[in-house]
Amino acid sequence: MNSKLIWKFVLIFVVMLVLAGNVSGIGIAPGSTTVDFESGLERTVNFKVINNENKDMKVFFNVEGELAPYVTLSNLLVDFAAGEESKQFSYTVELPKKLKKPGTHIAKIIAIDLPPDADSEGTYVGARVGVVSRLEVKVPYPGKYAEAKLRISEGQPGEDAVFVVKVYNYGAQKINKAEATIDILGPTNERIATIISDTKSIDAKGMRELKAVWRPENPGLYHAVATVRYDGKIARAEENFYVGDVFIELLNIDVKNFRLGGVAKFEMEVESKWNDVLKNVFAEIEMRNQNGDAVGNFKSTSTDLDVLAKEIIIAYWDTENIEPGQYDATITLNYNDGEKTQKEFKADVALDGISISFAGATARVVGSDAGEGIFGSGIIALLVIVLILINVGWFIYFVRRKKKK
Repeated sequence: MNSKLIWKFVLIFVVMLVLAGNVSGIGIAPGSTTVDFESGLERTVNFKVINNENKDMKVFFNVEGELAPYVTLSNLLVDFAAGEESKQFSYTVELPKKLKKPGTHIAKIIAIDLPPDADSEGTYVGARVGVVSRLEVKVPYPGKYAEAKLRISEGQPGEDAVFVVKVYNYGAQKINKAEATIDILGPTNERIATIISDTKSIDAKGMRELKAVWRPENPGLYHAVATVRYDGKIARAEENFYVGDVFIELLNIDVKNFRLGGVAKFEMEVESKWNDVLKNVFAEIEMRNQNGDAVGNFKSTSTDLDVLAKEIIIAYWDTENIEPGQYDATITLNYNDGEKTQKEFKADVALDGISISFAGATARVVGSDAGEGIFGSGIIALLVIVLILINVGWFIYFVRRKKKK
């Protein structure tokens, strides 16, 4: 066989191996669990580890963070067989009688994918992938106390940019009236516009969303400052946002083989719009019910995105206690250790599928009976087919050339 033909075969297999290597072998769900502080509280929290590649592997568990002394894991080192798609584990949290500082206290439950030949000894220098499930314990503030987060659904000039101010009441008393004033600043810090949100009350330990809309005329980088006034007090939040072309775009979301009560696998196709490598690209997704309460908060795998490249990143949502219905959600694409772009969307959750709709992306719903295909990704399959066709072309060319001789 001609040497050029051999190199074409080699190229096909190299590309397949490189693409396969970009898929994380391990996932964890839920991404976070929130607990309201109670003196001496004891609770068992369940979580799942997903064997994303259906391979033989060992998983090592560890706990980090200020609450680590109060968390006991049910397992430290477990084996996964190739046919085991997921396993359920648990940890027990035993809180002290008092946590002095109000606010959020955190423990990180870390699952690490080890080499198959690892054992219980050593420091696991060969570990490849680690994923985290967070335990967040909320200690209430006395009286009324709120914190705010600002989410902005970026758009194009002449289109509505939606501002969502999430107001968390971490106090022990109800907030009767909360309203946000949002100042929009230009590149030289001049005020371009001021918009006012709707007004809502917020129960103790509750969260509500205040919304406002602004239609920009010119592309560029802007800065938004949200001032929330509530019952004589003030909370602030601020964010940069882009109008016009962004550096990274969400092209598509796939949720395959879903059944309510299980783990939903979100496959998100992202594309770089930038002329340099985008570092540490990952997605954060927050799901909220119609009352504005957070019912899921989870992160995707991370990757570096080459110039103008497309790639799939994966996140898992555990729907064990989720009811069918429509949920509001925010997806935040993070990159370059601080840059981000956000989109608001709606998710219709049914017994055997999730339908997602939002501006700038498409969603495909696949029920529990749908297959993933031999390659598990349409992009990989298409690329391999193209390479095979190129190879066939080379083969025909050399055969004809040999006959002419």
